[in-house]
Amino acid sequence: MAKHIDRNMTVKEVLDQYPETARVFKKYNLLIVGKSCGPHEPMAFFTKAHGVEYDQFAAELEAAISEKPEKVDLIEIDPSLIGDTIYQKFVKTAILISVTTGCLYGAIKLFEAGLGGSFDVLAKKAIQMHGSSQLVGWIGLYIMGFFYFILPRLKGTTLAGRKWANLSYFLVLAGLIIRAFFYLLEKSDTPLYPLVAGLLDTGAAAIFLGVCWGTLKKSAEPKGIQDNFLLAGMVWFLVSGIIYSLLNLQLHLGVFKTDNPLIAGSVPPYLFSAWVHLFLMGFVFNFIFGISAKTVPSFLDTPPVREGLIRKFFYIYNIALIGYVISALTRIQAIYFITLLLISHFTWLFIASLRVFEKKVGDLDDVKMDRSHERFIRFGYGWLAISLGIALFQLMSKDSYTLHMLRGAANHGYTVGFVSMLMIGFSMKMIPVFTGNQIWSPSLTRWTFWLLNIGNTLRIGFELLSITKDPTIHHIVGVTGFLEVTALIFFGINIWVTMTKEEAYEVKPIEVFTGNETVFALTEQFPQTIPVLREAGFTKITNPMLRKTLGRAITVKKACDEQKVDFNALKPQIIIAMGEY
Repeated sequence: MAKHIDRNMTVKEVLDQYPETARVFKKYNLLIVGKSCGPHEPMAFFTKAHGVEYDQFAAELEAAISEKPEKVDLIEIDPSLIGDTIYQKFVKTAILISVTTGCLYGAIKLFEAGLGGSFDVLAKKAIQMHGSSQLVGWIGLYIMGFFYFILPRLKGTTLAGRKWANLSYFLVLAGLIIRAFFYLLEKSDTPLYPLVAGLLDTGAAAIFLGVCWGTLKKSAEPKGIQDNFLLAGMVWFLVSGIIYSLLNLQLHLGVFKTDNPLIAGSVPPYLFSAWVHLFLMGFVFNFIFGISAKTVPSFLDTPPVREGLIRKFFYIYNIALIGYVISALTRIQAIYFITLLLISHFTWLFIASLRVFEKKVGDLDDVKMDRSHERFIRFGYGWLAISLGIALFQLMSKDSYTLHMLRGAANHGYTVGFVSMLMIGFSMKMIPVFTGNQIWSPSLTRWTFWLLNIGNTLRIGFELLSITKDPTIHHIVGVTGFLEVTALIFFGINIWVTMTKEEAYEVKPIEVFTGNETVFALTEQFPQTIPVLREAGFTKITNPMLRKTLGRAITVKKACDEQKVDFNALKPQIIIAMGEY
């Protein structure tokens, strides 16, 4: 028997050519994992990514095709999953923040430091405005948008509290605007605006936790290896917001008053640094670790992760993180060093348990697909391992300036080398799934990768060399930020266009209408037939999203059978509307 399905057919092609297979996708809860037309993913990769045995799945698809049903049953799909673009405003705003008050503003300040020959010339108030915008605006918004979209599909349910999810976006946006606007206007050493912005961020974090927790509770799916990491990340997000709000309350009440003009109007640097690490290591790292544990074997075609070690790592890491944050807030060096040692060594063990750098198993060697995401993920985990090593060198130094440079280099490795690299890598793989499109420009993807890595290498390398206090080295460090900004601009353009261009459909031109055309094909090529169909009793035909989803899975004849409409009487009306005589 000839096979209809092969390993390199995309999900989109299968659903386009054989709409009767939709019930098989529905059985495995895979009908709408991305946009309505299905992702541009080869079947072999798609099944591996979702933990489904390819041979069994393909056999069921073949059986559905061989049955040749006279009618294709309409499959009920929750409307909230059809054409869901909730993530887009989060991602687009995050990109805008990264190339304005986030990364770009940071690059400008870094350039000023380079011209001044020292990092000590920068006001801490400016550094903290940049840092909070970069963390909350770029990283925080991006993760929130991604998970509002991914979580329901990952857990086979719908998003709990979509209106609340949208509210969380506007709370973060309001906080970012207040932070940027009043930073330029406020001259007081006890400003109110950081507290207001922090409270808005905390409210958004609380909503994020509530919506995601409610979504998990609705799910009947078994608990996955990623679930503990995701829950911990949500809790740390809220805790970091509460702590930062309390710090800004103390700033407003004058607890941190100082005569030093470079520190005035800001939270003490060691406390701000503690919040940065809490946000990154608690919220962001947990989310990335969880998704990595779920996706790395399929995304990189590597051996299965070592689940037992990863589950143990989760508890050790998060318990150690509690001590790490307490030590950073209280400046108890002994606890700080012990917890830093624990976090570093067990994170290295986690990376080994992910098997990121192991040889591919070859399951997908015959599959033709874009693999640009692979190097982002591998290099990202490489940078994490290096950054943890840099952080450990703090244990060997007592000079405050050296400690500051080591901490700065490690932090940059965390945020740009690891977090941004992983965010971009996952985006390059997942955004096409969300949109039903392929990445707009592979060339911009390559430029993004090399510029980001070159900029990060130069920044970390020369920041470590700046321990010598040579002004020339600071001048070089000052220009590295613009390489990273350019990389993020290229990434932003690439992802923005991919998200906003029309969903890709392949529809054969209709030359002679027979009724065997799909409802989508007819109405897409001849929109003047929509009023005719509506008058005939297809009341939902005016909904463009239903035409693009359910309309692609049913022919006009079969739709008439379903709605008890006389096709032979309707056909002449359709032909007239099409312009055929």
